[in-house]
Amino acid sequence: MKNLHSLRLQGYIDDLPLDCACEYTNRQLKKFLHTDIAYQQTLAIRLLNKRIGYQKDYQKQLKEMLDDNPAYYTKQEIEGFLSLINEKENKVK
Repeated sequence: MKNLHSLRLQGYIDDLPLDCACEYTNRQLKKFLHTDIAYQQTLAIRLLNKRIGYQKDYQKQLKEMLDDNPAYYTKQEIEGFLSLINEKENKVK
């Protein structure tokens, strides 16, 4: 299993393109989570966070996504990852 911190150090997380985040459906993002490639999973998680991060039911949608899919990362890893992203984005604002 890839370490999220090492992915960040390798530049996979911070340099992801987010312009097309809203064009991805939840189903497409869930499909990414089934892949064996850590980069694609990280991208899917990042895009999902960008797409639903400002909605009221954000936590509900994240929970549904995690409950419906046997994700490569554990639920705790994904939630921790999203928390770090949110903290970073809040500092930038």
